[in-house]
Amino acid sequence: MLLAYAGIYTYFTERLTAISLLIHDLSGAQRGAGYDKLRELLPAIIFNCQSLGCTSAQTHGERISEWLKSNEFDGVPSAVDELILRMTDDLKNRWFLYVQPDFVSLYENKEPFGGRVAGQFPSAIVDIEEAAKCLALNRSTACVFHLMRAIEVGIKAILRVLKIGAVYSNWGAYIAAINAAIKGHTDEAFFREIAGDLQAIKIAWRNPSMHVERTYTTDQAHDIYRAVRTFIQTLAERVGEK
Repeated sequence: MLLAYAGIYTYFTERLTAISLLIHDLSGAQRGAGYDKLRELLPAIIFNCQSLGCTSAQTHGERISEWLKSNEFDGVPSAVDELILRMTDDLKNRWFLYVQPDFVSLYENKEPFGGRVAGQFPSAIVDIEEAAKCLALNRSTACVFHLMRAIEVGIKAILRVLKIGAVYSNWGAYIAAINAAIKGHTDEAFFREIAGDLQAIKIAWRNPSMHVERTYTTDQAHDIYRAVRTFIQTLAERVGEK
């Protein structure tokens, strides 16, 4: 997904408008400074237009750049005004998703559950990152789905640490096997708490999330995200994939 900041285009149009005033100066005293500023600004405009597929503005910007390199200034003043219009028209045909400021860190963070979790559960990194991105974009049900996939990575690590053999692949069987294996274990209290948390997650969230008729609200997704983050961070203190 292409990351873009709306403010950069406001900045471009404001700068181009200021430059246009300079190069339209009838006395000619400001034109040289205006052309110099335009030379500096055009590469960034062309790059950003190319990134968004704003081909009309990109092509026009490249044309102006070539004129400046050749010292052909006659058509530049009107071409700058035209570039502003083309950028505006091209952007009218582009759709953008807005990320609320409070959620930007969720969207950008490569390790939203922290470095320890990433190190202990590398197989869950993608789903944890996607869960955070879905939460930031208000895709609540998708967020929960990725969180449940991440928890399954933790479950398999628990099975390995407890030396539990082949288990039928469902949460009920996993939890039953864990409860049977931890009796008398040196960390029985820790793993019993973990098994209890898994049971609560299974009943409240995991099973319904796999049925199409169940969706999650934004508040529910945030609650689940926090609970799963705490669970996996606690698990990572003693258990990992390696």
